[in-house]
Amino acid sequence: MKELKDMLMKGEINFAGLDPSLILSEYQVMIAAQIATLKLVRSELVTKNVHSEIIYRLSASTNISTAFSKFGFKADGSTLLAVRVVEGGENPASLDEIILGTEVPLGHLEGRADRDKIRKLYKVIAMEAEAGSLLDSVICRIGAADCA
Repeated sequence: MKELKDMLMKGEINFAGLDPSLILSEYQVMIAAQIATLKLVRSELVTKNVHSEIIYRLSASTNISTAFSKFGFKADGSTLLAVRVVEGGENPASLDEIILGTEVPLGHLEGRADRDKIRKLYKVIAMEAEAGSLLDSVICRIGAADCA
């Protein structure tokens, strides 16, 4: 994983490498990717590229370093969620050729998510959790982060 992280940092490969323990659902990633893509089209990226923007947009914080340290995959870890945005006509190498490991269906994300860590990171209070799902709270924070 360290070699993969180094290649990513050098710009040799392009994808968003996420810590899957902080992802409840593929919907959470889709929202962040949609916002990042919109920012790309509008030339309003806060980070260097659309893939780093996805990591940044997953965070409820406006601190880029915090977003990367919390949501980026860990060099010493054993799991990662790879997300790639491909522009029209682009034909990048398959991630299967770059990332060695066992592919797990996206439907397994919720079972692997660390719900306590997610509650703490997004500052979800008990009363809010009773009114809706944790995913609802997370999605609201991702969407509202750009409004602050």
